[in-house]
Amino acid sequence: MKYLKRYVHLARASKVLTVILCFASIAPAQAEGLRDATLRPGWLANDGSYYTALDLTLSKGWKTYWRAPGEYGYPPKIEYNGSTNLQKAETIWPAPIVFGSDNMKTIGYLEHLVLPIKLTPIDAAQPIKLELSAQLGICLDICVPIFLSFSQQLDPLQQSADPETLLALEHQPVPRAQSNLQNLDCTFTPREDAILITIGAAIPSLGAHETLIIEYKQQNHWIIMEPTRRDGPMLHALGYLTDDTGAAPLSISRQKIQITVIGSLGAADLGDCTAQPG
Repeated sequence: MKYLKRYVHLARASKVLTVILCFASIAPAQAEGLRDATLRPGWLANDGSYYTALDLTLSKGWKTYWRAPGEYGYPPKIEYNGSTNLQKAETIWPAPIVFGSDNMKTIGYLEHLVLPIKLTPIDAAQPIKLELSAQLGICLDICVPIFLSFSQQLDPLQQSADPETLLALEHQPVPRAQSNLQNLDCTFTPREDAILITIGAAIPSLGAHETLIIEYKQQNHWIIMEPTRRDGPMLHALGYLTDDTGAAPLSISRQKIQITVIGSLGAADLGDCTAQPG
């Protein structure tokens, strides 16, 4: 497991380099592979939240990455610094697809992404002034980091929903209750410089290139995945959880585990390692 420390140190160094490269991008329109980037029209929903979406159009064959892009992908970063009347912002990632082979898989979107964003205002009677910045990777044979920034005013009078954003909201991974999951087993084994997470999921096949992704919802923690393996009705996956120093965390929370299965027939959000299937 010594390679984990080397990987984490390389990842931390690449973050610094990535930020420099992103800010070196003069303008989105000049980035190779990027055809267009904009915010979709926003609106006030019945639940008192606003919705908008980042709309990214890439050149033929280019891709961008999901929130958990795989070991060889580029982790996206979206921030809302400078926004006013904004209590909470939630990105709602559509179901992604898997690229590459078992030894070099990445996860993301081909040529087009509409990424919905749910915004909760502090005062529902007042508009939100949204300031959004995004660091994204777009790739063909090589990857190009891009830096995007947008401003948008969302007003309570705007109540007409945007069709493209609604379509993206519908294209979510199937929730656990609708996934036909029969059993989910999570075990955790301390190792020298990582915690080994073993997942066994009894779930119907989601088609070719099935990939089970384990995420850990805590900053400065990494999970390095082994290839997913199906054995009849069972899907098996191993992941190594480490922190950004290359050491094993002192503890692990079942509630912070996030499990997603992706295949050619769709994706399923299996949630965390607490509740058993009903």
